Amino acid sequence: MKNSIKLLIVEDQLDQCAVIVERLESLSRDLNISSVGADIRTNYPLAREALNSNTYDIVIIDNHLPGGYGADLIKSTREEKVLTPETKVIILTGQPDMVRNMEDENTIILTKPQGYFRLGAQIKLFLEQSLNSQSAA
Repeated sequence: MKNSIKLLIVEDQLDQCAVIVERLESLSRDLNISSVGADIRTNYPLAREALNSNTYDIVIIDNHLPGGYGADLIKSTREEKVLTPETKVIILTGQPDMVRNMEDENTIILTKPQGYFRLGAQIKLFLEQSLNSQSAA
């Protein structure tokens, strides 16, 4: 069984990025994940480049980024089939009404700053789902 996860974290505020990475490291130990690869990007163009050249199990993305909106990037890469429908996505935003219509079983919207309290649980759920889909493949 493959026991590795590939993530993309897109956040322009490095202190918030550090919080995400810290929770991710703790959860990967708790779930006995042997390898967690996390790419970090700080703006829309770099995130677009990463999505075009890599495959990710989970994407955690801020909505307000230098160069564009995270939700627009997710929507366009899903439409272009760059990002698969199975890829789990967490969109962090201070304006949930802008992206509420994007929420589905693989895309979750978390409102800042309260969403950070739910972030760990949501990452854990998505990690478990990704590992289960790997073992089924």
